[in-house]
This record gives sequence, structure tokens and C-alpha cells, in this order.
Amino acid sequence: ASVLTVTWARRLGGALGVAVFTCGVLLTQWAIGTDALFRPFNPFAPLLPTFLALVLLWALARDDRRALPPFVVAVSLIAQSNLAFLPLAGVLAVVAAALLLWPRLTQTRRVRAATDGRNHRWALGLGVVVWLPSIAELFVHHPNNLTQIVRWATSGTGDPIGFTEGATYLNLIAPAPGGFRRSTEDLLVDGTGPATVLGIGLVLLLAVIATGYRVPKGRASSAWPARVALAANIGMLLTASRLPEWPLAPYWVITWLPVAAFTWCALVWRGLAYLDNATPHLRPRVALPLGGGLVAGGVAATALALPPAWAEIDSMTAVARAAGDDLGDGQGRHVQINGLGFTPTLGASPAIAWQAHRQGWQPHFLTSWPFPEDADHLWVESAPEGSDRLYVTDSTQPELIKDISASAQRVAMVPMQHREGELGIYRDRGD
Repeated sequence: ASVLTVTWARRLGGALGVAVFTCGVLLTQWAIGTDALFRPFNPFAPLLPTFLALVLLWALARDDRRALPPFVVAVSLIAQSNLAFLPLAGVLAVVAAALLLWPRLTQTRRVRAATDGRNHRWALGLGVVVWLPSIAELFVHHPNNLTQIVRWATSGTGDPIGFTEGATYLNLIAPAPGGFRRSTEDLLVDGTGPATVLGIGLVLLLAVIATGYRVPKGRASSAWPARVALAANIGMLLTASRLPEWPLAPYWVITWLPVAAFTWCALVWRGLAYLDNATPHLRPRVALPLGGGLVAGGVAATALALPPAWAEIDSMTAVARAAGDDLGDGQGRHVQINGLGFTPTLGASPAIAWQAHRQGWQPHFLTSWPFPEDADHLWVESAPEGSDRLYVTDSTQPELIKDISASAQRVAMVPMQHREGELGIYRDRGD
């Protein structure tokens, strides 16, 4: 994704475009960290492709149909990685469709390139390939993902924070303290009010630029990156408006980091349009220092990157092993695993379930879904009467310990290596 981004930046803006948008790629890599680049976690997969998709959408606006095949792949990856990313993917897809259909809708004469047909066929073929597993799932699984999404969307469940509250997360695009920041567990809670105001101001500035206001003569295309950035931020606002008050998973809005980096690049690109000597083809005395700066930036991004969160992984592994040592050989028996708290539910319980399954147990650890699905047998409530019950507690949430059954015995207390506190494991033996 990074290589394709630089390639299209050169096609769109020459050496100057490479300098500006490569900085955006490096900034994105610094923000998401090596953890997101390393861990095989589905919300991390589309982060660099998100920046690529925005550059490719700019290329489509410039009538470069060569960008269509990789754009289809990038946007498909965004859409398939997490439900929270659907609004962003949908907005980008709608804008791309409007750009492609605009000449026909307005009956504007367009000179077709000789490679247009080939590019369209490649886009269609790649689109079918990347969506084939999702299409097959519609017929293989009952109920399938699409049915479950429609059921949830029409059920009226949930209590989202709304557009006004969601707009407070615009601090993520603000170049100020409490604004743009690295991806951490506190991504959604480290913002500040002044940064939010600045973020809203940047979106309004994008809207003004998108109208073509005071565009330099002969450089009207310089507004297109800002238009793309505006569309992307609208997509992220749609996601933010659907967030719950609690719990907040930071990866739900992690795609805002590449969007923020592109937003800054778009504003810089628009500002450069006012400089008469800012041209795509840079002289060697300018290009060489810029190239050296990019190399130095790449080295700095690597050196300053946060290491993968091994401590968190090691902590969950220790919890799973402690529980597994106490459980022993399952011989097909059932065990109910109850996570009491955010980390126990989303981190420790799945780890224990995996370890228990390896030892011959049939684990039940998933929170129930209000509709039938093919994982019903993993629901906590589906454990047979008389099954062993495990409770996982978090010392940072002591108010939830009261939910442990009176007959449960403590198995272990595992200190967390990546933060304060410890997780407790309690077992209530079955019949």
C-alpha cells in the first residue's frame, strides 16, 4: 500500500507530490505503530490501504482510470475489516461512483483512454475475487452475516452517542496537544476540548477549499485532495456518531489516523498551490534535500515507533495457562467462562477458552447475541446445567467482583505486565 501510494503521488504531483504524501504515509506509520503493522488483527489490516484509497480517489477525480483496480481492492479491504469501517468505505465508494458516472450523467464529452476498458475489467475481476468469500458465505452459513447485520440494524438495539457527541472526536485530526496522537488503548479518551474546536475548524476549512474558493488560476485541481479529505472525515463522523457511551474500543475509529494524515497533506498541497515556484518537477538542488529528509523521516519513524505490545499478549497467555493448569484434562466436559469487566471479557475469556479447548473442554464464553447465529453453542448461557464455571475479575473494577458465585474458589491472581492491576481467576466446580 505504501509503495502504491508513493507511485500515484508521483503520477499526480511529480516529485513535489512524492515529498508531501510520503510524509503522510510516514506519519500514518508512526501513529498506528508497529503493533498495528505486526499483529494479525483485522481492524489493523486496512490502515495503510486507507491512505492509499484516498490518494487513488484523488487520481479518479483526475480521470486516471488506472487507479480503479487498486481502489476497488483497498476500499473492499476497509469495508470487510470491521463494521465500524463501513461508513468510511461507503462514502468513498459513493464518491468514486459519482466521479466515474459524472460524464454520463452530465452528458459531458470525455476522451476515453485506450486502457479504460482493460482497467474496468481488472477492477471488476478483482472486485469479484475479494468479495467472493463474502458472497459464498451468504449461501453457506445460515443465518449469514448480511442477515445478522440487517437484523441488528432494524432491531432498535443500542444507544449511540449521536452526531453532536461524535463530532468531539474530530480532535483526532487536530495538530495540537490532545489532538492527533498515536494509537493506544486511550485513543478515544485522550482528546481535549481545544483540539476538538481546532478539528472542527479544519473540517470547515476543507469545506471552503472544496468549493474552489480563491483557487489559484490554472491550479484548480489542487482542491481535489481537500475534497477527498472532506468526504473521508464525513465518513468517520458517521462512524463516531454510532459509537456507544461504553464500552469504547479504540480500533473502531483507528482509520481516522490515516484520514488525519491525508487531511494535513491535502491542506499543505492546497497551500503550495499559491506558490508560483511550487511545481511537480523539482530542481535537483531542491529534490535532493527533500529526498534526504524523507529518508531521515523514515529512519526516525522506525526508531521512534512504539514496540509491539508483547507485555499485553504475555499477560493474557499467563492468565490462560493459570486457568488451564487448574482445569486439567477436560474429557469433553463443559466449562462456562464469565468475564467480569472489559479486559476479562474481551481479552482473558477468549484466551482461556482457547486453552480449555486445547485441553479437551467445551468452552462457553461469548456474550449472547439477540438473534440466532452459528456460534450459539459458544454462548455463556448455552452451558449445560452443572458445568464448571470460571470467573475472571479485574482488580481495577472491584465493583464487579460481587457477581462471583458464593461457592467459587480462587485459582490464581495474575499481575498485568502492561498496566496496573491484576486479573483474578475463580472456579466453581460443576457436578
